Amino acid sequence: MKISRSLLCLGFLLAGIVRPVAANTQPQPGSLARRPAGELSADQIALQGLTSMGGERYAALALPSMPGVWKKAGDRIGRFKVAAVDEQSVSLMDPAAGSAQVLELGRGPATGQAPAKFSKAWINSKANPMLHHPTALPAEIVTKWPKLTEPQQAEVIACYRQHGWQLLHAETRVGFTAGFSWKNLYEQARREVLAAANAAFEASLSAEQRAGWNDIKSPPPLHLGPQGQTQEMKDEVVRRQARSLQFRKTLTPDQLEAYRNRSDFTRHDWSGE
Repeated sequence: MKISRSLLCLGFLLAGIVRPVAANTQPQPGSLARRPAGELSADQIALQGLTSMGGERYAALALPSMPGVWKKAGDRIGRFKVAAVDEQSVSLMDPAAGSAQVLELGRGPATGQAPAKFSKAWINSKANPMLHHPTALPAEIVTKWPKLTEPQQAEVIACYRQHGWQLLHAETRVGFTAGFSWKNLYEQARREVLAAANAAFEASLSAEQRAGWNDIKSPPPLHLGPQGQTQEMKDEVVRRQARSLQFRKTLTPDQLEAYRNRSDFTRHDWSGE
């Protein structure tokens, strides 16, 4: 068994583009958001990447309600069955409708502003689907992990590191790998970015705005009782939302932008670091 690094990271986690094969698979306008996972149309399945590991080809597929997971031919996602995984596309079959669709990898718009793939800026941008969590390894790779050679393991580790995750250890007992522990390489840097953005936002506030901000930024937690969410709790949630909305109305456009930056590290310019 040989794992190729170039294949492992080939087109990994790029935006998916759907090319319909059967005309009757097109969704009706306004119908997508209300459908449960089993009834989603194929154009709501995002192809995030393609790779080859352990002699199998895998596609990273995601639903609006589910992060990307590795799927190989024969696996299912929603009501669809993965018929084939090729170098640049995935074929999906809808057994109930007897129709097929193909998801193809897309490269997105070519602009000089886009961060280079696997760069620090790319890793800390929304273009990286591993931005917050590492995509779980295929079950087959987890099972085979103790039997992989060091170079084969290194190729898998290197691919995840390119997306901002360092493997700390793999727990193996009696030849079986029970789990993997990952560390985000930019966790501390992200915290520092958010702390600086929050400080800049608060520094821009007037005395009156600061009073409103102090009133909403650290509300006491709401605890669910034995009966679940009470009407009093629901009313308090509505009151807090109203106070937050009222505070945001006092902000200037620049302050509103700073308000958004304080909780989103992807808005930070990582390119010069």
